[in-house]
Amino acid sequence: MREFKVTGIISAAGLSERMGSFKPMEEFNGEPFILLIARKMLGVCSKVVVVTGFKKEIIEETLKSFIEKSELETAYNPDYEKGMFVSLKRGIEAAGDFDFVLYHFVDQPFFEDEFYKLFLRQIEESADWIQPSYKGKAGHPVLISRKICDEILGGGYNDLRSVRDSDKFSRKYWECGRSEILLDFDTKRDIEDYKKLRD
Repeated sequence: MREFKVTGIISAAGLSERMGSFKPMEEFNGEPFILLIARKMLGVCSKVVVVTGFKKEIIEETLKSFIEKSELETAYNPDYEKGMFVSLKRGIEAAGDFDFVLYHFVDQPFFEDEFYKLFLRQIEESADWIQPSYKGKAGHPVLISRKICDEILGGGYNDLRSVRDSDKFSRKYWECGRSEILLDFDTKRDIEDYKKLRD
C-alpha cells in the first residue's frame, strides 16, 4: 500500500478580532493553541508550515524550539488582511514535496492525537478533497491533494468553497463520529462553553 506524504498547514495569520486577544496564544489544556496544534500535527505530517501574519514575531518566538528541532517552519503572509485563502496559498508555496496538505485552523486545538492518525488513513488515490463529517455535516480540518493545490496556486479560484464544489475534483467525506469538527474557538466564551461541556 502506498504511503502518502502529507504536509500540515496551520493558518495563524489573522487579526483575532472576535477573540479580543491574540488567538494563537490563547491556551487550551495549559498550552498555547499554536504550540498544541503544531506538536500534534508533527506527529503525523512529514512537515508542518505555520502561516503567520499579524504579530508574527510572537508565533515565531513561541515555536522557536520546534523550528530548531523538527520539520516545522513559519511562512509569513504580508497580505494576511485579505483573508484565509491568501494564507492557504502562502502555506502551499512553502509546503515543499507532498501528496496532500492537511489544512488546519488555529482555533481548533481540541483534537486528540488519534483523530489525526485516523484522518490520514482516509487518504486514497481516488480522492482529491477529504473532509471529516459528523451526522452528515462537513467540518474541519481538510485534506487537500497536490492536484488541487496546484490549481489553487494557478489562480483559478478565489476561495476554498469554489475549490470544494468544483467538478474537476473528487471528494470523500469521512463520518468521524466527532462533533468537534464542527466547532472552532472564535471567542473566549466559546472556550469556556467547550470546557463546561467536557467537565
